[in-house]
Amino acid sequence: MPHGITIQSVTVDHGKALLSQDLLFATNAINAAVVVPRSQFQFDALAIFIYNVGVGAFRLSIVPEELNLSDFAGAAARFALWDRASGHVSAGIIRRRAAECMLFQCGQYTHN
Repeated sequence: MPHGITIQSVTVDHGKALLSQDLLFATNAINAAVVVPRSQFQFDALAIFIYNVGVGAFRLSIVPEELNLSDFAGAAARFALWDRASGHVSAGIIRRRAAECMLFQCGQYTHN
């Protein structure tokens, strides 16, 4: 284990509570920023995206603006721009963004 990193264990119930809290933040961010109707799978893809990049980054991105202009293809294409971890392009994040885009556009979540 790298120096300075500690592992904290949580119970299953506490983990579920933490996830619920994070998803509530994502849900609130979507509902506050996106005023046009969207499908359940589009909402789900946005929640997953926000869970990963953060509420602040989502709000500052152009994604909500494109959604509110009903440019769903443009918004989905923007997911791929968020491809870095610690300043470096990440193959894992590229795959994650592609899966989020597929869910957003087609209602199918794929993973590798």
